[in-house]
Amino acid sequence: MSPQLQLLPPIPPPVGLYVRPGWNDHLILQQLVVEGRAPTGFVFDARYGDRQRDLWEAAVDANLDAVLDPNAQELWTPAGRQLSGLHGVAWSSVADQGEFSLRGAEGEALVSLLADHIAANHFTSVLAPTHYLQGPADRQLGVDLHLARVLRRALDQRGLQGVRLYYPLALPARSLALPANRAHLVRQFGDMDIDAIWLRLHPFGTSASGPIALRRYIDICLDLQRLGVPLVAERTGTVGIALLSFNAVGGIECGVTLGERFDAGRLLHMQSRTGDPYSHPAMVYLAAIDTFIGTVEGRQLLARRAVKAALGCPDGRCCRHGPEDMVRDPRRHAVIQRLREVEQVGGLPPHRRPQEYLDHLRNAGDIAVRLAANHPVLEKARRRLDSWRGTLSILPDEIVPLTGPVPAVGRRLPRVVRLSRPRPVPTATKG
Repeated sequence: MSPQLQLLPPIPPPVGLYVRPGWNDHLILQQLVVEGRAPTGFVFDARYGDRQRDLWEAAVDANLDAVLDPNAQELWTPAGRQLSGLHGVAWSSVADQGEFSLRGAEGEALVSLLADHIAANHFTSVLAPTHYLQGPADRQLGVDLHLARVLRRALDQRGLQGVRLYYPLALPARSLALPANRAHLVRQFGDMDIDAIWLRLHPFGTSASGPIALRRYIDICLDLQRLGVPLVAERTGTVGIALLSFNAVGGIECGVTLGERFDAGRLLHMQSRTGDPYSHPAMVYLAAIDTFIGTVEGRQLLARRAVKAALGCPDGRCCRHGPEDMVRDPRRHAVIQRLREVEQVGGLPPHRRPQEYLDHLRNAGDIAVRLAANHPVLEKARRRLDSWRGTLSILPDEIVPLTGPVPAVGRRLPRVVRLSRPRPVPTATKG
């Protein structure tokens, strides 16, 4: 009998998850790496210094993406530069440098310090030093693009051709509402030798994702996809799963029960700070309804039988001692559930992801409706889920996500791909 040829289904393009550890998050993340539950990579704030060295060395050993954030946006903003730990960063002196200096010797010095730091500490990727822009016509954009080019050259000169260069693009989402503004931005990046664009759009995230904001974010991503480089949505929270599912981005970045929204106000406006500058209260993730809640409220909610049955974590590998571990160890639970969510999206072919996510929203909304009387946060979650469902449900009629964007998989793209002609944005007319 002659052998039968079997056609295997195509492997779905991978999606990326980057986790940014806070001051006290490195130990739980080390545990997860040892257990084999690792994201695409970790983002390390330079201001935390050697405190997270064991985690980034473990990440490199596990062939994960170890990304250095030089905290340039913090250094270049009035409130950001007050964050603890920044003055110990080797390049902190650039906080007082203007456009002219950064295009000259001071910019070269900044890039040289960054490249040397990357070489000495074996980071696999770096976020380029960029400013928070007022819009696509901001003069600082030219400075940032110049620094990114110089940094790429400095890395190559040190034999670090394999180090990925990611470009953090931070600006108000409203400034890109007009298609002409988005087209102008795309033209500025046309010849850039970068490996991904990391989006920080203000304000956007779980609590700032109304219908207009969500639709605008997707439109921005579709236009940026013309560049042919991966897009990573930073600090988008639970709505980041929607962006992955609708093939707007190839990856998302999140904190550990923190970083669910990008708000430039914390960088631009001075605020009174109390308590430990490095700590933050852990939040409990109710994955069934895409919602975070404080630990006190979470403990009270999960004490109710109906809520525990509907929202309690059923995964014994995540919460070993039952749903009570959602409160006892909220960081572990939140990271594992985010990993699960991203893996589920990545396991589907792009054309099936939108409908699967809409089915999830319908189920989550039904649960929130059933439990809304137990706590105001559940009614708020119900309204948010219904809003997302209403906004996203019309998108498949207008956007056919056959292939999805270039995936964020933590490796350099061949230069011929990065500099290829921009591909068109999918469009269609409604009948």
